[in-house]
Amino acid sequence: MKTIRMMLGILMVLGMLVGCQSMTGQTTGEYIDDAGVTAAVKTKLANHQVSSLSRVEVETVNGVVHLTGVVKSNAEKTEATRLVKEVKGVKGIDNDLTIQSE
Repeated sequence: MKTIRMMLGILMVLGMLVGCQSMTGQTTGEYIDDAGVTAAVKTKLANHQVSSLSRVEVETVNGVVHLTGVVKSNAEKTEATRLVKEVKGVKGIDNDLTIQSE
């Protein structure tokens, strides 16, 4: 009985791993790497003094970080790019942040 449960658990995990690749086109390792980069970027932006950077949406695919959202100024947009470049594992940046109109 214990062996059957273990086998079912292994099959379930394998099914989820295959599902990840079929949905995103990435291997499980790539998906995990991108999730780590996204978490590191979000932490870096949230810990920065500019509070509006904590509201920036971050998505990472194959090491390329995509930033979306609204910031207060061009300086904040530039600062977001600078901060993202400091994160290990970032291969590129698509900064699509928009500047808030007054």
